[in-house]
Amino acid sequence: MFTRTCLFFIMLKLQQWLTETSDLGIFFGIMWRRTKRNITRSEQDLISTMEKYRLNSHAGEIQKNNYLRINNTNISANEAAKLIKERFEL
Repeated sequence: MFTRTCLFFIMLKLQQWLTETSDLGIFFGIMWRRTKRNITRSEQDLISTMEKYRLNSHAGEIQKNNYLRINNTNISANEAAKLIKERFEL
C-alpha cells in the first residue's frame, strides 16, 4: 500500500510527464504503458524524485511575507485552515 508521500511523488512524476509531453495521446498511449510495465524504472524514477525534491521546507528556510509553514501532522484540516485564515486575514 502506498503512503501519502509516495502517492504525492507519483503525482509529481505524472505532472512532469504531462508537462514535457506535447502530445497527450503519446503520453497516454505509449509512455504510460511502457513505464507502468517497467517496475524497475518506475522504482528508480520514484527514488530519484524523492532524492531531488522534498515536501517540506526547513524551519526558517523561506523568508517571504506571504508564506506560512504549518506542521499539520497532529492537527485537523479545519485547524490548518483556521491558521491560514488568521495569518492571511481571510
